[in-house]
Amino acid sequence: MRAVKEALTELPKHSDSEHPLAFEDLLANSGQLFLDKYGELINLNRSSQLAIRDALESILKRIERDNLFAPIRLFPFIRSHEIEGPRTVSVDPRVMFGRPVISGTRIPTAEIRSRVDAGDTIEALAEDFGIETARIKDAIVYESRLAA
Repeated sequence: MRAVKEALTELPKHSDSEHPLAFEDLLANSGQLFLDKYGELINLNRSSQLAIRDALESILKRIERDNLFAPIRLFPFIRSHEIEGPRTVSVDPRVMFGRPVISGTRIPTAEIRSRVDAGDTIEALAEDFGIETARIKDAIVYESRLAA
């Protein structure tokens, strides 16, 4: 809430509208509010610093929204060098209480990692769960990055 209040004090400096929340293009990410003005992203929480548009947009593309534009599912990065990488892992508060799972399933990535640590092979897990080995590998990579 503090970040929103901070952004709202900065917003009037960049808008001529009496109702900027209704008429300006605003984006949110990680407790920050951005104003899309004349092709530039202005970070309203960082004293109007210009944001790196491509990086922010690639992050925002990994958030699935409902018809009211509310976020409903996140597809976290699996490999840092793949901005448009696979959406193998998802986080959805309606699936497994928001625990990271293999997308389209209810299989927690933590369970995959723990079974591999216990000695199960990737092929055996793929067969047990009826999914491709590539998806099992992505779950392991994702969990490994969390532990690092």
